[in-house]
Amino acid sequence: MQHIPLEAAERFWSYVQRSPECWNWTGHRVRDYGQFCLRAGGTVLHFPAHRLSYVLLKGPIPVGLELDHPCLNKGCVNPAHLQPVTSRQNTLRCEKALASINARKTHCIRGHPLEGENLGVYARQILQYLLPAFAISRWDKEHPEKRRERARRHWKSKRYGETQRRWIELHRDQRREIERRCSEKKRARLLAGVRTIFENNATSTC
Repeated sequence: MQHIPLEAAERFWSYVQRSPECWNWTGHRVRDYGQFCLRAGGTVLHFPAHRLSYVLLKGPIPVGLELDHPCLNKGCVNPAHLQPVTSRQNTLRCEKALASINARKTHCIRGHPLEGENLGVYARQILQYLLPAFAISRWDKEHPEKRRERARRHWKSKRYGETQRRWIELHRDQRREIERRCSEKKRARLLAGVRTIFENNATSTC
């Protein structure tokens, strides 16, 4: 990629508006990031403009790293404003990213410090009921009856809460309503097909 056709390189730099600070990309953009198209045979390849600029002027991007804009200008292709970092570092540097916002939190909404015994993992309990196909362990597969009994006890417990129970019941009713409508449409299409067959047979007989 460091050696691209001269015409393509000239076309690439024609879209760059240089200044003492940022080099702004004036061509096509996707989510504010510059995009450059390059034809290779009969295929059109799309490259992020800032990555291509870095490769052309500085060399290959280190394996496992991605480019971050310390200048906070996504349309900038100035290699001096591009820094190879890990995906985690790139995410945490973005102030608007949800992961970055949560990483900066030190206390919960009730003032409890987010450390020690105040922290816990409850993703399994959520997945067990919202995504059961992905949350069944080997023990659950070997003991289906015990798993169902445990689910019944958890369902009836106060720990689960009335709000979550109502939410699941609501979605269950919606799912049943969708299934009913689909079955009615399927039955109507089947009857229409049978009716058409009988009409064609009657016409051919006459």
